[in-house]
Amino acid sequence: MALVQMRRNLALKLAPARWELPDSAPLIQELQHRALASNIVLEVRDARLPLGSAHKELYDRVLSWKHHLIVLNKADLVHPETIQAWKLYFHKRQQNYVFVNGHNKLSVKIMVRKVKFSILRALKAERTTLAMLAGLPNVGKSVLTNTLHRVGRYNISALEKMTLAAVGPSPYLTESIRGYKINYTPPMYILDTPSVMHPSITDAELGMNLAVIGAMDYDVVGIEQLVRYCLVLWNSSPHPFQEWWDEFRTLEFTTQPKDTHTGVEKSKMERSKYTVEVKGILSEIRLNYEGDPGNENEMEILVELQLREIWSFFQTTTTKPVSTFKTAKRVVGLFRSGRLGYVTLDALPETNEIGESQVDEPDIQLPPEVDVPVKKPYKRKRSLQNVSPQKLLRMARTQRKKMEKKRKPCKETYIH
Repeated sequence: MALVQMRRNLALKLAPARWELPDSAPLIQELQHRALASNIVLEVRDARLPLGSAHKELYDRVLSWKHHLIVLNKADLVHPETIQAWKLYFHKRQQNYVFVNGHNKLSVKIMVRKVKFSILRALKAERTTLAMLAGLPNVGKSVLTNTLHRVGRYNISALEKMTLAAVGPSPYLTESIRGYKINYTPPMYILDTPSVMHPSITDAELGMNLAVIGAMDYDVVGIEQLVRYCLVLWNSSPHPFQEWWDEFRTLEFTTQPKDTHTGVEKSKMERSKYTVEVKGILSEIRLNYEGDPGNENEMEILVELQLREIWSFFQTTTTKPVSTFKTAKRVVGLFRSGRLGYVTLDALPETNEIGESQVDEPDIQLPPEVDVPVKKPYKRKRSLQNVSPQKLLRMARTQRKKMEKKRKPCKETYIH
């Protein structure tokens, strides 16, 4: 429990004296009215903060009496073993949940199957259903809405222009409630709602964790305090520091001429090299540090050494001077995007240490995930009004070649 207590003490030290939060009471009242017309409410949480990203007042006024599904988004930023442990946690409490990655269409399709089969199976097949998204800021509601919108329109062509929700790294980008069609058979719509924040924060560790996942602006906590807390979490997590340091020391990339790579390939190579260098510098200081990271004072010294070294590294990569604000913003961006490794901000209630389960934990196995058969939507024929004559000619030639391949030549028989 030393690491857990150390995290709490440093969070209390780095947290602001006053949390400036917006008033979400009118929005919760509006969501309560919209939930009456919805068939299901999708409570979106951050998979890195499964319990801390839940809204208590939203649950009391909306989710407690409405059929809902817990959608733990950004599952790609959490270690698979940790996800399996959280699945056991929700399964033992008989809660409807699903882990998704809002940017992955296959993951979102699995969520749609779960909604249609396990929750909406009591409804008629052709009945129009309405789902509503709700949750804290920057948990991925709009990204999830856009992916659902794309998945629902994948097999439908020659339709109106696709309308997408505004997304970005900053919170509170969605300002109004908007509906999007995500399925055609049966018809299903989804409501993307503005973010709902806690009315007040009494736990400093919870507030700092919410700031880490991007639920608050940088001005609420302060970017310098936020980057220090991110490095505290990073140093106290079980990362393969030795492996990252070895990769940094033996950093080798392709030696092919730059002209053979496209712009996208060059940017990916530079991004990969940039991430390896940052992880290698942080890991080198973490491994060579002689103090005890479990001690608060020693952890603060370690974080200051890492910040100083990272600032020096950024100074060498550009000719322009790099401020401490820009350095801290870059490190926080790498930490939030998962490029510095997996991280979990919530510890399981049944665990006695970060990631260590109790010995007397009962051996419970999850039920096998059933592949739900989904009826394929009707695929409309493509309209040929806006197709050029050259393309029509190529399509006719291709169709003629296919017809010729299908024809079987007559076999000649000989009588001897």
